[in-house]
Amino acid sequence: MWELTSHQLYCCFLAALMIGGYTIIWYKGKKEDGKKGRLLTVGDIHGGHIPLQQCLERCNFDKEIDTLITLGDIVDGWPFMFECMELLLTIPNRIDIRGNHDEIFVEWMKTGIHQFGWSHGALNNAESYSNHSDRKITTKGSVNAGGETNLTNADIPQSHKDLLFNQKDYYVDEDRNFCFVHGGFNRHELIAKQDRNILIWDRDLLNAAMGNDIKNILAKDEYPFKIKDDFKKIFIGHTTTNNWNIEVPIITDKVIALDTAAAFNGKLSIMDVDTLEFWQSDNVKDIYPKIKGR
Repeated sequence: MWELTSHQLYCCFLAALMIGGYTIIWYKGKKEDGKKGRLLTVGDIHGGHIPLQQCLERCNFDKEIDTLITLGDIVDGWPFMFECMELLLTIPNRIDIRGNHDEIFVEWMKTGIHQFGWSHGALNNAESYSNHSDRKITTKGSVNAGGETNLTNADIPQSHKDLLFNQKDYYVDEDRNFCFVHGGFNRHELIAKQDRNILIWDRDLLNAAMGNDIKNILAKDEYPFKIKDDFKKIFIGHTTTNNWNIEVPIITDKVIALDTAAAFNGKLSIMDVDTLEFWQSDNVKDIYPKIKGR
């Protein structure tokens, strides 16, 4: 009995798609669809304000009529959380989903205790707010290993707190029957009955969706990807596509993964949920060549 790794399986899947006459399409430029507003969703931002700005510009985001759904993890990564929050607050039609990193920051604002010990890019949050404070905010340690900071709840503008405190665990567009969640969920149970920790930390949903697509390709059949809620599409962040050496969103039959490693050495991605057209920022390492991210 032999087994393939997830990476090997997905490479087989991509090869099978090419043999079958399919292709991966990366759309760029302006989509002319009249005056009707679009619904777009953006992957894990992780403090990258320039990547976010580039995505909005490249998809020709219209703040008057378009709606943006953020898939969570606005914080922790590049030292521009403040600027990201300010930019998002200029978008009136916006729905924010909570990510695991956002949850840790929110709990710190409530309790003064940072569960990650300011590691995994969190120390850069303090660095960002230090550039916009009337007092001296200090940091000690490293971006990835963590450390200490004298940043307090009082240093965070109320508008930023409101954005984070009002993030949703998940969002369902009932007209489209689309679900938006940061990590995933147990597809055999109703999402409304599931704990927040599952919704912000889960990675099994994407792995199961990819496995089902691979099974259909290899078996030349169509096994349905069964979901208790029977969502038509599910948009997630959290699990980076570069785990499979893929630099663009992963699109399976029902699950679309948009975390394209903007926290590390990838790009930020934004997608039109109806057409699945997407646009990407430049590589974050090229945008911030002299700055330490995650």
